[in-house]
Amino acid sequence: MPPSGEITSEPPVEPEPATAESTEPPVKHPTGAYVVYAVVFVVSYIYCIARYGFLLGLGLGWLPSGLVASLATALWFLSPFLGVAAAVVELVVIAALLVL
Repeated sequence: MPPSGEITSEPPVEPEPATAESTEPPVKHPTGAYVVYAVVFVVSYIYCIARYGFLLGLGLGWLPSGLVASLATALWFLSPFLGVAAAVVELVVIAALLVL
């Protein structure tokens, strides 16, 4: 430790670059989440209108569409942690929710 009043110039410590052996999954950019949410919401909203009619589907279809889109977005964020199997499970869950 330098005495008081003395200035030392130490080079800044640079972070280690990411390597192929890194165990941390890649971080997904939130722009993809907006795209996933918008696409799933629109598709499921159209499905609700077609399935339950103009008045009921248009009037209340936003609620299940929002829930399905939120679930799809949450699964989209979790997919790097779970691997390729998560993408398949995500598609199956979304398809099952759209059929209900």
